[in-house]
Amino acid sequence: MNTATIPVQLPRSACSNIINLIGVVAFFCAVFYCRNAKIDVVYSTLITVGAYGAVILLLEVIFLRTPLRPSTGLDFSEFRFDVARVFYKLVGLNACYTFLAIVYWGCPVYSGGFFNDYYRAVAIVLPYLVLIAVPYVAFVDGFMKQPEDNYYWFGRLLLFKSRGTSWKALGQLLLGWIVKGYFLPLMFVFMVGDEKFLLSLDLTNKKMTFLNIYHPTITLFFLLDLLAATAGYMLTFRLLDTHIRSSEPTFLGWFVCLFCYDPFNDIYMTNYFGYAGGDDRWIQWLQDSPQLLMLWGSLIFLAIAVYSIAGLNFGIRFSNLTHRGVLTNGMYRFTKHPEYISKNMFWWMTFVPFISFVNNPISVIETARMCLLMGGVNLIYFLRARTEERHMSRDPVYVQYALWMNENGAFAWLGRLIPFFRYKAPVGWESFPVYMGIK
Repeated sequence: MNTATIPVQLPRSACSNIINLIGVVAFFCAVFYCRNAKIDVVYSTLITVGAYGAVILLLEVIFLRTPLRPSTGLDFSEFRFDVARVFYKLVGLNACYTFLAIVYWGCPVYSGGFFNDYYRAVAIVLPYLVLIAVPYVAFVDGFMKQPEDNYYWFGRLLLFKSRGTSWKALGQLLLGWIVKGYFLPLMFVFMVGDEKFLLSLDLTNKKMTFLNIYHPTITLFFLLDLLAATAGYMLTFRLLDTHIRSSEPTFLGWFVCLFCYDPFNDIYMTNYFGYAGGDDRWIQWLQDSPQLLMLWGSLIFLAIAVYSIAGLNFGIRFSNLTHRGVLTNGMYRFTKHPEYISKNMFWWMTFVPFISFVNNPISVIETARMCLLMGGVNLIYFLRARTEERHMSRDPVYVQYALWMNENGAFAWLGRLIPFFRYKAPVGWESFPVYMGIK
């Protein structure tokens, strides 16, 4: 049967936006406490992000009953504990911590002072993680339908018991830890920087001009997206259905994603797609027209608000290059890639590469060049969207969502006008198994 003729419904989202909003309220309450108590910024970041994540996890267990979801791969009708199996898993888990520590110690990019706040946080949290891991792994192992997971195979391999090893599971384990090991330090350090902004924000400033509130508001929007990202990388638990189902398996998917983050962003994006000027060029453009400046700035606020809300829609399931559940509500009810669309619109509206401040023939050529370079950035994000769709399409829930969006999304008209932009389901998706995940 042609997938275009299959009636599909919008699947239920992995997250609840009401619960996520309560998590944001908990975050700001924790920030208020840390401001008044004058708590060190690293501890403050752990407390505030922890408050956000803990509230969401607790409410999801109560109201969404996340441990009972089929995607967890758990069956609570019988406890099937195996000491040897748990031992192998603990060996594999602690080996991952050890190998990650070796990478941080050995790679020059992780030396110096940039990641010091992250290392401080690890020193605070890691001892508790190692202790809690023992009862947690034993408990989850006893209820797993398929208990021989990737940690089990990795632990056996390290103890020279490689017979029957699932190399696919080991590959996914490696990719999952590369994602976590690479992105968590970045996100946490950036979060510490934004936490300093919140803890030192002067709330008594009564000079409320548009430009005076512009930069703090933009920083706040980015902070909220970063909050979801930081919590997402920290909180991956099969028991609570926030685990990694799968990691991006293709080189192209990894390439276009890492292209957008430090240090690759500084090396490649700046040199190959470095459009001139800063993100305040729009202010220079409209500084003599206060009304137009406020109108344009309000549109910028709208774009970055969509970006921030789309990030918060993940709750505690945000993670680049991995599948941790399908979102179908919030901003994802209107388009499959609200963050990418809004972020690229934000860049066009703040950098305004189509505006030249010099009136001569050369400026026209330069403006065209800047627009072409910005278009290159847009292309990178388009490729990110396409590789993510291809990865997520291994899950029948995502395929159903994407097919529904073909007919009901905000850009359904574009797919009808240009078939290239219309989502195409993989052959045989209707018979794909439920995605229980591998981590």
